[in-house]
Parts: sequence; structure tokens; C-alpha cells
Amino acid sequence: MGRRPADYDKSQAAHEQNAEHGDKPKATITWLGEDDDHEDGNGPRRNTWNGVTFEKGKPVEVDDPAMIAKAKTNKFYEVNEG
Repeated sequence: MGRRPADYDKSQAAHEQNAEHGDKPKATITWLGEDDDHEDGNGPRRNTWNGVTFEKGKPVEVDDPAMIAKAKTNKFYEVNEG
């Protein structure tokens, strides 16, 4: 395998690995953002958690059971299993 670009993250790696092996991810996690926690209503547009980068409102395929479980209890994330 060749060198990866600097912006390569675990979400891309997981997606590629799943595609290679025909495995389906266990869930998608969507980061809902933090606008309500900022006085001006403008929170960050992206967030990196556990090496996975989330853009606000865009679902990311995740197959890490610990991340999925933790995201279910976090008000800033929405989990869709299936």
C-alpha cells in the first residue's frame, strides 16, 4: 500500500477495508454540531473523535462497537444502525 494523504483518517480506512472485504458497517454516526453551546450560535463545522472526522450533519460509517455505544449516549451525535 502506498503513502496516504495527510488528510486521510480512520473513517476513510474503515470504509476502504469494508469495501475490500464485503463487510457492511454496523452503523452511521452523525455529528449534530455544537451551535447551541456557543453564544454566537456558530460552533465548529467539523469534529474529530477517536481518529474519525465528522462534518456537521453528514453521516459517517462506523464499525467500532465502543464508538457506536458511546455515541448513543452523547447529545451531539445521532446513531443509525441498520
